[in-house]
This record gives sequence, C-alpha cells and structure tokens, in this order.
Amino acid sequence: MDLIRILDSAVVDRIAAGEVVERPASVVKELVENSLDAGASRVEVRIEAGGRALIEVIDDGHGMHEANATLAFTQHATSKIQDVDDLDSIGTLGFRGEALASIAAVGRVELLTATGDGPGIRARVAEGEGLRLENAAAPVGTRIAVRDLFYNTPARQKHLRTDRTESGRVAAAMEDFALLRPDVHFVLTDDGRERMAAAPVGSLVERVHQVLGGAVADNWLAVEDQGNHCEVVGGTTRPEENRATRSHVHLFVNGRAVADGRLVHAVTTAYDTTLPRGRYPLAALFIQLDPAQVDVNVHPRKAEVRFVEPGAIYGTLRRAVTQAVARQVAPPTRGYAPPLPMPSDSGTVNEMPIPAIRPSPSLPLGKWKSVHGDAPDRRPIPMDSERLHVRGSLQPLGQYANTYILAADEEGLLIIDQHVAHERVLFERVLAQRQAEGVRVQRLLVPEVLELTSAESAAAEQFSETLAAFGFEIEPFGGSDWSLRAVPEILRQKSGERLVRDLLASLSEGRGARAAEVLENDVAASIACHSAVRANQPLSFEVMSSLITELSSCETPMHCPHGRPVMLRMSLSQIEKDIGRH
Repeated sequence: MDLIRILDSAVVDRIAAGEVVERPASVVKELVENSLDAGASRVEVRIEAGGRALIEVIDDGHGMHEANATLAFTQHATSKIQDVDDLDSIGTLGFRGEALASIAAVGRVELLTATGDGPGIRARVAEGEGLRLENAAAPVGTRIAVRDLFYNTPARQKHLRTDRTESGRVAAAMEDFALLRPDVHFVLTDDGRERMAAAPVGSLVERVHQVLGGAVADNWLAVEDQGNHCEVVGGTTRPEENRATRSHVHLFVNGRAVADGRLVHAVTTAYDTTLPRGRYPLAALFIQLDPAQVDVNVHPRKAEVRFVEPGAIYGTLRRAVTQAVARQVAPPTRGYAPPLPMPSDSGTVNEMPIPAIRPSPSLPLGKWKSVHGDAPDRRPIPMDSERLHVRGSLQPLGQYANTYILAADEEGLLIIDQHVAHERVLFERVLAQRQAEGVRVQRLLVPEVLELTSAESAAAEQFSETLAAFGFEIEPFGGSDWSLRAVPEILRQKSGERLVRDLLASLSEGRGARAAEVLENDVAASIACHSAVRANQPLSFEVMSSLITELSSCETPMHCPHGRPVMLRMSLSQIEKDIGRH
C-alpha cells in the first residue's frame, strides 16, 4: 500500500489553479474583482489571442505596499477574512486569497503597484522562478499582466476553445461587471481593438444603453420589490425585446454575478404567455439579502450560490418581474372564437364560406412563387411513414384562429399548424440551395446597423464566414456596431437583426464546434423559423393551397426542423365512429 504523504506546494498550487482558473475569462473575473475591491473607479482590461497570450488588468485603486504585494502571491492570504465568523458576512467580491497564487501557478505574472506613499513595487513570478521584487515608478493603482496562460499545463490548453470564443467569454464577464457597477469606467481591448468603453453613468438604464444597446434600453422595465427574505431591484425588457438564449439574463446576489438556473427560470416564467416559446428576456436583476442567508463559498469560482430558503428568494424574484411586465403589457383578450367564420367579400381565407369537401385542382406553384419566392421541384410522394399521405387532392377548407389550416382529403380532416408547416418547407429549401448553387442573397439598399454587445461582436468576427455561407454579409462599422449588407432572399422584407443575434448566440454557445452537417441544420432551421408565416396571421386561400402543395413535396413533411408535429389527422372512419354513425 502507498504511504499517505503531504503534497508538494507546487502541486497544491497547480490543483488550486485548476479549481479557480478554468479559462482566460476566469482570470479576468478574479483580477477585476480584486480591482473593484481595491476601490477602483476605472478598470481597463486588455487581452491578446483570446487571453492565451496576454491578460492585462489595470486599475486606479489604492494599490499595495511591498509586504502586501509579497503576501498577495501566497496561497490563502487575504485581507478580507479574519476568522471563521467572517464567512457568514462576506461583503467583497474576492475573499479566498487564492487568485494570484493560482494564476501564477499556470501563467507568467507581473504585478506593478503603488499606493502613492513611497516607491512603487514590481513583482514577477513564474513556476520554478519564485517571486522577484524591485522598486519601480508607477501611478497609484495596480497593473497585473498574465502571459502565456497554461504554458506549463498543455492538457488545460487543449480544453480551450478558439481565440474568438474565449474573447467572447471575456466580453460576457465584462458585461456583468459593467452592469454591476455603473459608477465605474470599464474598458475592454481585444487584440488592439476596443470592445467596450463604458464611462461612468448615473443609472442602470444608461448603463444598459452602453452595454446592451439602445433598443434594449428603449424597452427597459424597472423592477423593484421587497419580500420577507430579500429585496429585488434592477430591470428587464418588454416581451417584444427578447433573445433566443438565456445568456442575457444577468443575475447578481449581494453584488456578485451568479449563474443559477432556478433564478433564471423564475425570471422567464414571470412572463407567462407574453413571451414566445423558446425566447428569453434581457435583464439585470440584483438580489439583496442577509449574507447569513446565502453561501457564496459553494463554487470554487464563486459562480454559484446556495440559499438557506431558496423558495422564498425564487418567489420574490418571480413576483417582482411579473409585476413589472404586468404594468406594461395589456391583458390578452380571452374569448371563444367561432370555429367557422362567416362569409364575406374581403377575400381572406378565415372569412370564406366553408365549401363542401370535394376534390378540385391544386393551384399552380406560381401563385406561391409570387408571395414566398421560387418553389422547389415537384417530386412524387412515396407512401411511407415519413411522407404526407394524401388520397386524391388535399384541399384547404379554411383557417381557424388565424393559426391552423383546416384541410381534407378522402381519408379525413387535417389540422395543419401554418407556422410549423412553412418552417419545414423553408428549411428544406435553404438546405437545397446551400447544397446546390448556394443560398440566394438579397442585398439591402440601406444596410442595417446592428448595435451588438461586446460578446456578440466577438462572435460576429468568429463566425462571419459561417453567416456569409447562408447569405448574411456583415462587416465592422466602428466599435461594437456592425453593418448588415445582405440577408438570405428567403427573409424578404423582414429585418435580419433579430435573426443575426439569435445565430450569434447559438454559435457562440458551442454549436459552432459541432459537426458541419449539424451546424448547417441549426442555421437553416433558424432562418426558416424567422422567415415562416406566424401564428395569428391571416392567409389567403391561394397561399394556403400553395403551402399544402409545397409541404407535400418535402422530404420530411410531418415534423418541423425542431421536431414539432406539423399536423393532426382525424380519419373519416374515426369521425363517424365518434359521432355515432357506426
């Protein structure tokens, strides 16, 4: 049996680094937290090669004397905890005293600091070289440069993503800090290009305008509520301003950014039916409670927290957001719509008289072409489980609730979800174009200027070629603004901004690293979803007929690209049985 032994201090430091320093964004987070704890009013972050080559954090905080500069690189040395009781009342961002020691175990670190009282101090440390100190001229504050991150741990380097992905994670961390402290000036420079420049402002909504964009600020709803266990303040967006992922729901507990799925769920469910399925608001919400009621020491990187009474916190947060949304959103009209509309001369299908069910020739595809672009080639429909089984001629009868197409063939009735059906048609059309001559492009007469966040801007650089392959031509326009010059023709007159944002969010969350075929399907599905007709949209009889014709030509007409069923069928025999004719 092997003897139990005390680990070497270098091994201990490397293990601790593995817990604290996961990627460049982890280093940025730890160092910026220290800057804010030091009373900084300006924090500048510079990165190169996604943070692998260089991470530099410069602040104008109170700086350190020589003794503190030495202790700062010692494991578990901290000025923020004196005894065990302090763990129950932590009021600072950093507190464990392991950040610099852990970072120095996996990178080459140089610190330059000054208090204004005596000479400045330069400290250099790297594995195997120890700590070297010398006097140096320096402004009041601290500058820490970390070079060659994970140079001595190749396995850790292999787990990093591309430079642009890592840059995006750093930008997301800086967004959190900027929203947390509107009174502090934050600057982020990435490979010499300024990604963020957020000067101090007097309110959260002004900071939202700087960080998340003017459209978000224009749709901002103030949130404020107080329960028995906590207080919630901040803001969220109106339902119409939403995103495809939850990454823009920024949550803070006692002044610390946290990742908590249950809290995000409280925010999203507060919108009830006012938020489209699969969409998420943008929010910055601050939960304040007794420090003794929350444990921030659960996660090595302090990203997760544990509440003494989680249900109470969840309930207060959900109520706060619900009230903010309810103040701005009129209650939906609830009532019973007649299943069969009365006839009229307006020509829209939902107002047509319902004819007898009898075969009639389908409308030519040219009718669809004039509204929705060229139709794919007609193909015979094999009678298998993945095909739309049609006996005779499938005819639309009408439209129910401006959402469902009622149709019939010799077998019975079909209820077709118009949005889902159109999604399937467009999804297969985009893929067919992509595999043939390429996705058809529509150049914009007046380019759209997209006001992207720092993280979105980093993703736009990384995935610009992928977007171009599907018809989106975007290029930098200054700062975090991008110019959208072309979109897929299939979008027609619809704005491409929301779709570009959704694609950037999906790609930056990891889908871009998946197999090429899966990636193409993801992008094509998103384009189809944004381009398809919507629920609650009246359709003419001609459009419904052409949609059914094109759906019949699809390879997989029974499900949308996301797996939802396109239609329900009620056979004639089942109808007669249920109504008592048998």
